[in-house]
Amino acid sequence: MSATPVPQLGDFKAYIASIDTFILDCDGVIWQADKLIPGVKETLQALKQAGKRVVFLTNNSSKSRAMYVAKFTSLGLDVSVNDIFGSSFAAADYLRQIKFDKKAYVLGAQGLLDELTSVGVQYVGGYKEDTVNPWTSIDQGYVEDNPEIGAVVVGFDPAINYFKLARAYTYIQQPGCLFIATNHDSTFPAKGGRLLPGTGTIVSALEVAHGSNALVMGKPSHFMLDCVKTAIGYDPARTVMVGDRYKHPFCFFGIMCRFCYILLTSNNPSLLHACCSLDTDIQFGLNGNLHTLLVLTGVTSLETLQSTSNAIRPEFYTPSFADLHAGLRGD
Repeated sequence: MSATPVPQLGDFKAYIASIDTFILDCDGVIWQADKLIPGVKETLQALKQAGKRVVFLTNNSSKSRAMYVAKFTSLGLDVSVNDIFGSSFAAADYLRQIKFDKKAYVLGAQGLLDELTSVGVQYVGGYKEDTVNPWTSIDQGYVEDNPEIGAVVVGFDPAINYFKLARAYTYIQQPGCLFIATNHDSTFPAKGGRLLPGTGTIVSALEVAHGSNALVMGKPSHFMLDCVKTAIGYDPARTVMVGDRYKHPFCFFGIMCRFCYILLTSNNPSLLHACCSLDTDIQFGLNGNLHTLLVLTGVTSLETLQSTSNAIRPEFYTPSFADLHAGLRGD
């Protein structure tokens, strides 16, 4: 039995009238690499003038919220830090909530380090971590247990190497050590319409080695969902998630079930057997019973979206988020 095609959004005016809160992905929705998608600035301005709440979600862990404010500003967009929710922020906030009091070993860029610092988490590692000849260092016992490490936090690390993976793997095996990932995205959009390997490729290497899944903090986890809802108090029936991703490989449970989330936020998160890695914008919206709108300015093509093999389907699609400006103009 073939799946019903995802309908293209047509009546923009009526649709916008039915929505109070817009939760927007960034890469592929607002911008492509460092270039603002045409018409997006005017659409955002019109939404705010119409009294709509607009917040931004991103699984990109390389930037902190403060760094994202700077990027928005550089693109001519006025966005408050309180309206930005990133996977690095989510990971740091999780450690704050569980009153984490040990050190974290970090595979990640400056944005993740900044977010950890902002909540008082001490760390070692990071993208500037000194490395030496891996074969010599392993022979010399470089990869040794460290009882001060209570968590391995994995984000996008542009300087990843075998050496860092070996160190992270060693720490993950320590009793009680948390294995946390900012996200599980397999790719991310880069300049020229290219896709490059994402954080998920780093996380997966450690998952294969250790035989267990990381606790994923970013979309589509319920942790990120509750993080946003606590901050802005949206009504799911009048909220839409707008993104460019809808499908990733399933984890053990297929999606982030409530059982996973209860274990994730319990006092003993090590009980979690499998965390969910269906790291997508649309699944995030479905998990929260939100409206879902997919745009085609990111990683998903129309042909891919309408494939009959897709089990995850948005409510509507539109070529660009800027299309909504027509409804705001009354067209």
